[in-house]
Amino acid sequence: METYQTRSQSALGVSHEEWHELVSFLDQNTEIFERSRDAYGIEERVPEITYKYGTQVFSPKGWVGRYPGDIMVVPGKLSQNEYEQLITDVAGWLEMWSVPTAAAIMPLVARESNEPQAMTLGYSRAVIELTESVLSHRPHVEVTRRPTRGPAMQGRLLVEQTVSEWGSGNKELVTERTEFSVETLPNLLIIRFHLALANALDELAIVNTSIRRGIDEYRHYHLQFIEDGLPGDLLDQAISTDFTDSTVLSNTREAATGTLNELVDLWEAYQSHTTLSVSFGEQLSIGIKPVSKMYEVWVLQILLDEIASILDMAPSTPDDNLNKFEFTSDVTLHYDRPLTEYSHHLDELVENPGRPDYALSVDDAVTWIGDAKFRPLRNIELADYQRLFGYSGDLLPATGEHCVSILYPGNTIDSTLSKGGHFNVNHLPIRPSKITEQRQEINARLSHALATENHEET
Repeated sequence: METYQTRSQSALGVSHEEWHELVSFLDQNTEIFERSRDAYGIEERVPEITYKYGTQVFSPKGWVGRYPGDIMVVPGKLSQNEYEQLITDVAGWLEMWSVPTAAAIMPLVARESNEPQAMTLGYSRAVIELTESVLSHRPHVEVTRRPTRGPAMQGRLLVEQTVSEWGSGNKELVTERTEFSVETLPNLLIIRFHLALANALDELAIVNTSIRRGIDEYRHYHLQFIEDGLPGDLLDQAISTDFTDSTVLSNTREAATGTLNELVDLWEAYQSHTTLSVSFGEQLSIGIKPVSKMYEVWVLQILLDEIASILDMAPSTPDDNLNKFEFTSDVTLHYDRPLTEYSHHLDELVENPGRPDYALSVDDAVTWIGDAKFRPLRNIELADYQRLFGYSGDLLPATGEHCVSILYPGNTIDSTLSKGGHFNVNHLPIRPSKITEQRQEINARLSHALATENHEET
């Protein structure tokens, strides 16, 4: 279904159990939704179950993602290809910055619960990949060789020992018997790891049914490996071996080689609850988030690309918050952060002067302010302009030629400009299917804001 639509249980085609899971999910996460709205300045109301003509209906508002019951909500203002491009672009951008989880910049609804989700699914996938590598070679075996005595050959003949035995009157053959066993610490650890992940996925499926299909697929692999992945019945011994004991783990590492060593490292990380996230693309596709925020982040990476192209300089971040991107000592793009250092009035007059979506500062002065609106131009309201004008009146210098921009998912190529007053106002269309053509107008606006002569005080 699309954002801002409403659907009843029957219209969605979900069972009573799935509908109940959806209702419970929304009830349990209402507070998290609200905290995300406060923390990120999100305008969309939270998803809810409401009534229409006396019937319960699901209303996701502007929050996209996969809900319980395998209900996928997609943005109505973008085509499927555009939405997928949005996810791909944002995911690639986050990977470039090595953000440990998309929640660091995207307000995924269950940030508290999505962390263990990401960790469990991430480890599950990593263990499956490493296990496939192990199985492509011979399973780890322990080789023991011991001398045996008897009337018949039981292995390689030990000539000297046999001659010695015969010299003492004992007419037995001394042979060396070689035995192979898969009952090794590395193999027991693999079994134990798969068991731990299968149990963790069981628990995850109970609290989060929105990605049950993927969970079941991973869980089936773990259980199948426990059943017949290695020869012999090793499960009981794997359970009874304490792999949290440092001595046992040290002995396991000593016996392991190659890929098995990577599994030992992975087990240690898993035991310490170190986050190993699923891919950014999976997080952004599955996680529930306001599409306006996704669009806002997508616009951010377009702006960064254009500024980098103009200056021929890649940005850096002074911290891991991805709210401040420095191109030179004099040029910075600020994203979704309070700009008290540039405030002329509001910082002294109110407790929270607000934070614009984007602000470009050059030579210690703000030269451009942008606001992303994921809606048609006709739906941008008075309050939207008043908020943007409030930022502009407080942050832009009193002299110089400045402009503020509203960036929206329009289909046109050309921007519109309203001149007059203390600053100009333009509307910049920007959407995935048209971005190649629309970049020229975006580049021109940013180039103007970067040109020192356009904002020098007179």
